[in-house]
Amino acid sequence: MPLAFSPLIAYNLGMKKERFRLGGGTALITGASSGIGKELANILIKEYGMTVIAVARSKEKLASVKDALHAENPLFGTRFLPLCADISLRQNWAEVKRFVESRGEKLTLFVSNAGVLPP
Repeated sequence: MPLAFSPLIAYNLGMKKERFRLGGGTALITGASSGIGKELANILIKEYGMTVIAVARSKEKLASVKDALHAENPLFGTRFLPLCADISLRQNWAEVKRFVESRGEKLTLFVSNAGVLPP
């Protein structure tokens, strides 16, 4: 079962990232194309070396985030896996599940940033 807490809160409180042992894992972040979700994805990729499955409704915004990460460091771009899905619709959670399973990823962290919980 993935860890469910906010590393962003821990980060802002000045907690040491070594405490969380997230390096090399995979996070699923909803609402990852802007705001807190986008910044959290950046932190997890750049500082923790994680792969981020980024779920959001806007394909264009997800592409923009991936392009910016890739421009900074090509490795960062490969760790950002965009998935365009409206998770406010229950049936789209099956798509998220299929995407995660098809990549062979085991989730280390789940961040529900879109204001919608999985069914």
